[in-house]
Amino acid sequence: MIINGILLAVLVTAACAPVRPFLPPGSAGNRPAERLAKKVPARPGAAAWSPDGSRLACLASVLTIIDLATSARTSLTVPDGRALAWPSADALLVLAGDGERSRLVRVNARDLTTDTIPLDRPADALHAAADGNRVFLLAVSTGTLRIGTDVKAWVDVFDLRSGAGRTVYTFDRILPAAALDRDRIAAWTHAGPNPLDGRLLVLEHLRPPVVASYSRVLALDGASGKTDDLAGQERRSGYLSGSWSPDGRRLALTTDDGRLLLRSGDGSFSPVAPAPAGWYPTWNPAGSSIYIGGGVVGSDGSGVEELLEQAVRSIGIWSPDGTRLAVLHDGDLILFSGFSPSFRSPDGPLDTMLAGRLGLLRELLRADLITLDDYRQRRRRLLDGQEAVP
Repeated sequence: MIINGILLAVLVTAACAPVRPFLPPGSAGNRPAERLAKKVPARPGAAAWSPDGSRLACLASVLTIIDLATSARTSLTVPDGRALAWPSADALLVLAGDGERSRLVRVNARDLTTDTIPLDRPADALHAAADGNRVFLLAVSTGTLRIGTDVKAWVDVFDLRSGAGRTVYTFDRILPAAALDRDRIAAWTHAGPNPLDGRLLVLEHLRPPVVASYSRVLALDGASGKTDDLAGQERRSGYLSGSWSPDGRRLALTTDDGRLLLRSGDGSFSPVAPAPAGWYPTWNPAGSSIYIGGGVVGSDGSGVEELLEQAVRSIGIWSPDGTRLAVLHDGDLILFSGFSPSFRSPDGPLDTMLAGRLGLLRELLRADLITLDDYRQRRRRLLDGQEAVP
């Protein structure tokens, strides 16, 4: 590892009381709220909760870690910081880069000591794998050509222990349209891995010459490098982003026009009404509710609680226990509290035993102790309840 001599650590401890209410213009919500930080971009990965929910980190001009019990803040200058992940209690990862190459900065969240892992190419977003030892690095680039827009995307799996990375997915296609909104093209980087089986959501945007544009909805297995098409023969819709249900059995998706759909385990798609229009759905990890576009809607369509107006591009990040919601909106990081999450059928909590067995199966494949065919067959039997891994 290379000790980062460029980073300037600035430790600031503030015991100031939270300011409340302090919502931006256009707020419609009555729920208790605090504006925690300014100038935080509404970008996937710009804020992240600690695993125990006691702290919230965000990226603005500096990395700021906020202790929500005491309001104490610690800050660290990380040049070109783009995204965060918090794989363990005291290990915070910052993805930084200047557009040419990226680097991972590992930050000890207690004393702000750092070390830096250089990467050999740029990345836009990162997600920690369930085992805490690997991260997904995601990148999307667009380039204007005379005949359209060149869209490239790739996903790398990086092992934090060995420092080795490998590319598990690439996409390169010229779309016959000029001046495409890159943020729309890259919105899928928000979703991250499925909590049950670790597969990563990937959206491929396609514009064939003779049919309407649509998106392929893929679940990418980082262990095998294989993808499963979740949309099947559905070729009528374009999608922006998604979020997995807490048990990993369902998927919330937003369409090109901001509508919220749910994909169930049987492959069917159904609309959620009356959900607000939005880009980035985020499922509460402890219940049957989804944040989207400034509101919280039941996954069964049972009503909407409005929090913000004109918040189509806002991003919600639920606390691990689902009782608090951090929202990135219009440059602000806003904390809403007082939620009481619960599950309604068919939703339910994560089966941690099954998730652990699927994780063990992935390790067997990585260690070349089973073949790819054996892995995929046993994975399917596990998900169907037909096999147990010792």
